[in-house]
Amino acid sequence: QGRLELFYCGSAPLERVAGAFAQAFARLPRQGLLEPAATILSQVFTSWDEAYENFLDGYHWQSWTDPEGKDTWETPLGKFYQEEMKGHSTIGPLFDDTLFKVGVIGVLDQTPSGVIA
Repeated sequence: QGRLELFYCGSAPLERVAGAFAQAFARLPRQGLLEPAATILSQVFTSWDEAYENFLDGYHWQSWTDPEGKDTWETPLGKFYQEEMKGHSTIGPLFDDTLFKVGVIGVLDQTPSGVIA
């Protein structure tokens, strides 16, 4: 798993470039797995907090790590989620619970300005 950063140095308007990238990346093989998974996630849980708490409970059970009677959110991974993920200025907005309120919104269903914040 790697991170992909794109730099565009042309003269086309941002919306045109964003739209082109959104359409190109939407057709990658992972898109076929991401939307069904997001749909299931949005049907089973009501928020990212609930989904992540469920993940943490499963992680502790599967890895045989005892949270030592601590609340899930007091474990190192629980704190990491709250402080480093939700509290992060760039990543945090991804956990705004829109998925659970309106369901899956496909990339190609968005205008280019809706794809890039």
